[in-house]
Amino acid sequence: MNNPPSLVGSDPSVIATLLVPLFKRLDLENIQWAVLRGWEELPHYTRHDVDFLIANKDIKRTIAIAGLVAHEEGWIEYGAFKFSNLRSHWYLLDGKDEVSYLQLDFFTAASLRGVLFLDSGPWFDKRKRNKAGIWHMTIGYAACCTLLKELIANGKIEGELRHRQVREAIKEDREDYTLALSQSLNNVELVKKIVACSEKEDWAEAAKLSPAIRRAVMRFKFRNLPGISMYIIDVLRMQFFPYLRLFIAFIGPDGCGKTTIADAIVKRFDHRPFAGLYRIRSDFGFFPRLRDIKKFVCKIVGKHIEFPPEPTPGTTHMGMKPPLSRPRSMFYVFYYGLGLCLGQVKLLLWRSFSGIILADRYYFDYYYMRGHMHCPKWYLNLIGCMVPKPDMVFVLERSAEEIYAQKPELSVEEIKRQQEAIRLCLNGKKYARIIDASEGVEATIAKVSREIELWLISKGRNYG
Repeated sequence: MNNPPSLVGSDPSVIATLLVPLFKRLDLENIQWAVLRGWEELPHYTRHDVDFLIANKDIKRTIAIAGLVAHEEGWIEYGAFKFSNLRSHWYLLDGKDEVSYLQLDFFTAASLRGVLFLDSGPWFDKRKRNKAGIWHMTIGYAACCTLLKELIANGKIEGELRHRQVREAIKEDREDYTLALSQSLNNVELVKKIVACSEKEDWAEAAKLSPAIRRAVMRFKFRNLPGISMYIIDVLRMQFFPYLRLFIAFIGPDGCGKTTIADAIVKRFDHRPFAGLYRIRSDFGFFPRLRDIKKFVCKIVGKHIEFPPEPTPGTTHMGMKPPLSRPRSMFYVFYYGLGLCLGQVKLLLWRSFSGIILADRYYFDYYYMRGHMHCPKWYLNLIGCMVPKPDMVFVLERSAEEIYAQKPELSVEEIKRQQEAIRLCLNGKKYARIIDASEGVEATIAKVSREIELWLISKGRNYG
């Protein structure tokens, strides 16, 4: 089968070291379980996670067994969350050459936003085994869950893997596919329309049925009240107390490689293992630049002001402008610092239970930038108390001569001064990470990545 690249790592087959003993243990414990989808290539391949359907009476015992087996096999649980009837647990394996990631999701029934739309209990009698002997739900049941979830949540069904699943259900398991839709929707005409769209593979027409499907599934019933309540509680918990969130910032003189390394870290960790990304470029965008305000005010009073054009990045000594006066620098720090302080609101409203927040530049710049040399340190510390704090701050260190040769925006002496100011600013700070960036981009990426991996490992749960 032509599988897309796995988010587990370069060698997805490593998941067998956890899954094979887990499957055996569940059978030995007489637990009713089945993989919901993506079972075809298990236990050696998964795109991202493994979805388990578990009998309601066995759910707590199953999660405990999964944790113990993972611990015995050297996997580390670095995060978890409970979302209505879904329990999700995230594991990593710190291998010799790379870290591998695997997410295990445990369901007791198919549901969305706390509303159960397809019970699993009666379907366990129909479960089958794949070529490796792994229990799985029928193709029709799995395709029904996928289609309804996508149309309810997103209003459309996209992606070749999802299309393939529905296609196979129509060809190989039409009876169960239709039965599962009927039990979920309790609407004969709507089921007929969905089956017709599935036969024709008319995904655009299927998307038009989304409102009717929502009305059929998401209708309020008193029996759904506990699930909806738990969903709301979990959403609030996720919003204000995210299960896994890493905030990192890069600092260093212009030309040290901050943006290059930050872009590479995004590519490496976004969706593996972090589910979301929030990128900060200097600030959170709350306030306009002061020069834009000045230009707007001058326009109102009838004056014309023209600022010199921004120099091309890399222009020799473009950053060697005279420092701001103390009062002016303090005002700048207050204005832009206030924008960073308000950024906490944006971070609270950012809906990601597992996300990485990455800043190419951040408040620490004011401690060493040439323009703010005259700003008092006590004042910087005072404003900084209100700014959201990163979990890790990476300082990319290279020789001043090397930075100047590659990007001569500052003089060699100025680069050295800034490097010394950065060391003083972060001296004794536990969140600071000094990274030797002199060995090239790939080596620097590897060093930064390792620090992030060690942070994830430190979140690990001990089952000993």
